Amino acid sequence: MVVQLTDEELASNIGRYYYVFEELYPDDEYTVSELASRLGKDVSNTSTILKRLIKRGLLKQRLQERKGRPLKYISLSSDVKGIIRSIVEAMKPVKGAWQPQPDEVKFCLEALETKDTKEMREAFLSDLRSILSSGYWDLQLDVFFNEALGHPDDVEREIMELLNAHPKNSEKIETFFRREKERIYDLVRRPDDISLAAFRVYVDVGEGNEVLDKIEADLEGENAEMVIKAVHGYGWPLYEKFGLDFKKFLFKALKHEKEPVRSLALEIMKTISKSRH
Repeated sequence: MVVQLTDEELASNIGRYYYVFEELYPDDEYTVSELASRLGKDVSNTSTILKRLIKRGLLKQRLQERKGRPLKYISLSSDVKGIIRSIVEAMKPVKGAWQPQPDEVKFCLEALETKDTKEMREAFLSDLRSILSSGYWDLQLDVFFNEALGHPDDVEREIMELLNAHPKNSEKIETFFRREKERIYDLVRRPDDISLAAFRVYVDVGEGNEVLDKIEADLEGENAEMVIKAVHGYGWPLYEKFGLDFKKFLFKALKHEKEPVRSLALEIMKTISKSRH
C-alpha cells in the first residue's frame, strides 16, 4: 500500500514521473539499464529516480537470475497500476472529439504572423493553445517554432503557449524540446515570465547533470540573477533530482557577491527544508 504519501504528494509524483509509469504499464518489467534505454535517459539518473519511487511504494522490484547473475527487475506496484489505468482510460480519444487539420493549423499560424489587430492575435493564440493541447504536431508547427526560438522577441506569447502546453500525447512536442533544448535554455536567461516556463521544460528534458552544469556556469556570469530566479521557482524538484549536488550549487549561490542572488538562494534552502516534513 502507498501509505507514506499524502494525496497531494501522490499526485505530484504521478505527474512528474508519469513517463516512467507509462513505460511500465500495464505489466512490463525491466532492469534499470533496460528502462533507461527505453526512456532515452541516463542510467545513473534513472537509477536514482527508480530507487526513490520504490521507496515510496509506487514501483516494486524482484530479483531474477539471468545468465548466472541476479538482476533486479522493476515494475508497477498494484496501487499505482490502478491509477495509471484510470489516466490511460481518461486520455483515450473521445468519439467525435475535435482534432486539428493541417489546413486549419496553417491558417492559424498565418493569422498569427500577420499581427493585424490585438483582437486577431488573442483569438489565434487561443486557437494555437487548443491545437497544442490536442497533441497534434506536424512539420509546419516544427518549422514555425524553430523559427520562433531564433527570434523570441517577436513571438514570445506563441513560445509561452508551447512551453505551457499540456497535450494528451506529449511525445512529439517533447521530441522537439529535446532537439532544441539548448535554445530553450537560452530563454531562461531572459528577464521576463518566459524564463521560469523555459527552465521547467529544460529540467524535464535535460539528462544527467546538464541542468546543474548550466546553472553553475551562469552563476559565475552576468546572468546569475535571472537564472537564480528561475531556479527559485523549481527548488524542490531540483533537490529531488540532484540531492546534495544541488545543495552544493546553493552553497555557492549563498556566497555570491550580489545580494539578490544570496537572498533567493536562502529562500530556496528554506523551501527545501520545509518540504521534507
